[in-house]
Amino acid sequence: GAFAPEEGDPAGDAFLAAFSLLVVSSLLAVPLLLWLLKRYQHGHYVYGSVRTRLDAGAGAFLAAGLKIAGVALLAGLLAAGLAGAAMWSMLSAKSWDMAIIVLIAPFLALQLIVQPYAASRLQNLVWARTSGHAVAGPSEAPPNSRALRFDSRLRWMPLMQLTLKNW
Repeated sequence: GAFAPEEGDPAGDAFLAAFSLLVVSSLLAVPLLLWLLKRYQHGHYVYGSVRTRLDAGAGAFLAAGLKIAGVALLAGLLAAGLAGAAMWSMLSAKSWDMAIIVLIAPFLALQLIVQPYAASRLQNLVWARTSGHAVAGPSEAPPNSRALRFDSRLRWMPLMQLTLKNW
């Protein structure tokens, strides 16, 4: 076509390589930006003389992001399979009753599978690695003493069921 580079075209190959690098770096930037945001948020909660700190590194967020991307890919394949089956049924029966499945399958897969999975994993990561420490003062404990610890055990399936129930 007019917009597709011809095979062996150096300018087209360079453009494709640069575009691919941009897409991959953008996808990797999302977990890193989320880590920076959560590190800032969880580094500024204060309760009395206790201030919190996020003890998770960027690698933990990158690993969570890769797992979420894997679940999103599987959910997308499931949605594509459902949409394909619905479309085949619709075309073979000459009926448009199944058209709604084709339209809402990707949305349902995203909202019922990926969103609860991502929310549960990120909440568990962030809160399990947040701790509170006494702020240094003349009569207080040293700043590195652990005064407060959080624990999060939010599970994906119960959150998915709650999401469906709330719908």
